[in-house]
Amino acid sequence: MFIGLNVGTQYLVQKVIHFVMQLIVFLAIPFIGYLLTKKKNHGGFLKYIGLTKASAKSYSSALGITGIAYLFTICYFILLKFNGGMVISPLQQAYEISSPITFAFTSLLFGLNAGICEEILFRGFIGKRLIQTLGFKWGNLIQAIIFVFPHFTTFGITPTFEVIVGVINAGVMGWTFGYIMHKKSKGSILPSIVVHTLVDIIAIPISLFLL
Repeated sequence: MFIGLNVGTQYLVQKVIHFVMQLIVFLAIPFIGYLLTKKKNHGGFLKYIGLTKASAKSYSSALGITGIAYLFTICYFILLKFNGGMVISPLQQAYEISSPITFAFTSLLFGLNAGICEEILFRGFIGKRLIQTLGFKWGNLIQAIIFVFPHFTTFGITPTFEVIVGVINAGVMGWTFGYIMHKKSKGSILPSIVVHTLVDIIAIPISLFLL
């Protein structure tokens, strides 16, 4: 497809294109919502989706809270290990065809793709609107449940046990990121972008080499 590039680099380029396209879509959806309700919102589009400055304390709080929530993810990996390992490991194909440097960039892109795109849509747009309408308790719970549904496409062809623990883990992390956004960073999604990116990057070597 890309003349002169090796297979691993071609894979990385494809993922870059996919990331850019997904980012455009995940920005377009809330932007349409913003335009439709512009008269009710003040501060511009970036504030509307939470791409605003966050304090240093909010980042440290986000890391601590996510670290606690990640204990559930570790339990998830342990359960998978005793159940025969993960059937579909993130970036397994990339690891098999890429050089170490290319794979490192691919892994970083994988984390950024999830961290940036998903936080913009699920916390910055969906979560904020639900919390404003229903309050934090129900709004954050519902956004976490909505966040789970796309993960069925990831786990959908895996054994039932992996599906169950995978979507529960996604729900826990989705709720945690919403909590960070609303309770710890005054509506900014930047801290949750950082920790979400780290969570997905850390999951790669665990799924590849420990399961």
